[in-house]
Amino acid sequence: MVVQNGATVAASGAAGQVITFSNAGTMTVDNTRTQPLMVMSNGQRATEQFSGTSTGTVTTSGGRLTYKPSPGSTESFSLFGPGGSPVGTPSIDTGLNTSYMCTRGTSFGLNEGGGIGLIYAPG
Repeated sequence: MVVQNGATVAASGAAGQVITFSNAGTMTVDNTRTQPLMVMSNGQRATEQFSGTSTGTVTTSGGRLTYKPSPGSTESFSLFGPGGSPVGTPSIDTGLNTSYMCTRGTSFGLNEGGGIGLIYAPG
């Protein structure tokens, strides 16, 4: 739970997303089995649904991870409001540049900003 602009925000879910790194400097994101991410704020619920896959180049430096998906990647994100109605249009993954943490064979985490982090465990 975090407080953002005076509002308490809680997020949970997104289990099943698989991120794979290769020795060749690529990262693959597979959302085939990703569950929705539920976000609650001021009694209102929003849902983010992940779909598709992406593969691209990944680099790390100074505690930051930079990922650039290759052309043809299909990973996207759709947001749904409290009543389940779509909010806007799906967003295609354009990559990221964020802080990260990694403990080999144990866990990997990304800082999504606003106090929200994603933690992945080997599976």
